[in-house]
Amino acid sequence: MAVASGTLYKVSVNTGTPAVPVWTVVGVQTDATYTRTGINADTANKDDGGNPSRIMVGSDWQLQFDALLVEDDVGFVALETAYNAKDVVQVQIDRGTTTETGDGVIADITESGPNREAATVSVTIDAAGSMTRA
Repeated sequence: MAVASGTLYKVSVNTGTPAVPVWTVVGVQTDATYTRTGINADTANKDDGGNPSRIMVGSDWQLQFDALLVEDDVGFVALETAYNAKDVVQVQIDRGTTTETGDGVIADITESGPNREAATVSVTIDAAGSMTRA
C-alpha cells in the first residue's frame, strides 16, 4: 500500500477550454482539503424504536486550499476572473497518482497580509456537479 504524499496533492484550474483543458496549478500552494459529504434523507418511522434511520440521496463536495499570494499567477488570475464573472470553474485535484476533475463555483477568496510574513490567499470552491476520477 502506497501512502499519498501531501506534497504532491495540488489543485489546478482549467485555463483552456472544456473541450481542450489546460490544467494550471494555482499559486504556490501550502495546504489543500477536499471534503465529500453525503446528503441524507431521514427515513425514521414509528417501527424504528426511536432510532435514527437514513438513506443517502445525493452527494456534495467542497475544495479548500491555501497558497502564497502571487498576484500575476495564471491559475489565481483565472479564479479571480471566474469569481468576478460569477462563472463555473473546472478544477482538478492531483494526488500524484490519481486525479479528480469537476465543475465548481467559487464560494470564497480570502487574502491575508500579516506583518513580516508572506501574503497568503485561501480559496473555497463548492460543487457545481460531481467529481470524476481519472
